[in-house]
Amino acid sequence: MQIIEYLSLDRADPTTLVGVLNEDALREHLVDHPYFDAESIRAWVADKLKVDATVGCKVRAVVIGGVLAGWCGIQPDGASFEIAIVLSKRFWGYGVPVFKHMMGWAQELEHEEVCFHFLETRR
Repeated sequence: MQIIEYLSLDRADPTTLVGVLNEDALREHLVDHPYFDAESIRAWVADKLKVDATVGCKVRAVVIGGVLAGWCGIQPDGASFEIAIVLSKRFWGYGVPVFKHMMGWAQELEHEEVCFHFLETRR
């Protein structure tokens, strides 16, 4: 298994991030939204950086073996917090290790509970 790194989203190349987040195989498992472009990815990253600055939250780009693989985060979900893991199909086998790292973050952030949603969009 390759090394997994977590970077602030503003350190991720926006063009590469658009390519990952616009993968059709990945989008099948997400809430429906328009494809990203150069403008919308900047707005999305800015929004996620605000989430990252929120108490109890942590949002990061996921880099695996030096390649931008997607993003993950602990983010608000109503009155609680949820875990999000969004990885390029090429890296789907890395979801469990990313999840384990994030559970460590949840402990560091002193969460007693975090949610992991399996909406109807997820198989």
